[in-house]
Amino acid sequence: METPKLNTLKKELQQLSAYELATHLTRIAKYKTENKELLNFLLFYQNDVDGYIGEIKAIISESFIELNYSDYAKIKQLRKLVRIMNKHIKFVSDKRQETELLLYFCNMFIEKRLYRTKLKALKNIFVRQYVRIAKCIAKMEEDLQFDYSKELENLEEKIKVNKISFE
Repeated sequence: METPKLNTLKKELQQLSAYELATHLTRIAKYKTENKELLNFLLFYQNDVDGYIGEIKAIISESFIELNYSDYAKIKQLRKLVRIMNKHIKFVSDKRQETELLLYFCNMFIEKRLYRTKLKALKNIFVRQYVRIAKCIAKMEEDLQFDYSKELENLEEKIKVNKISFE
């Protein structure tokens, strides 16, 4: 069986009653946690994206507080955190919020002094997010680019002050 195009599905959904639509949505949400989380975002947070971003930042802060002492465990926990962050970024789908979360993640990384390791994998987690910030800023409008470029410069200043090397 071939999956129909999104446009075809959209036309069929427009013909359904509100009750049928609600039934289908709850059935879809039942099968995958990510679908349920997306539906939660669309129903409760779509009009309050800043509040949603605040909750994600709280999750990030909590995760950094609970980091393990072992470098191997830190790498695993940070990769998991990046996956969670990416999922929520996908829900929001806005470059401004994405940049804000990535900047917050990188600042927390520096604040917790996780760069003081010889493990390249741990450093690469930071580098990938840093590069991603630069790409997001490049895709923004000019006035937003200016604002977030200043924040990126502040992050670069923290890197220089702490004499962080990612080589």
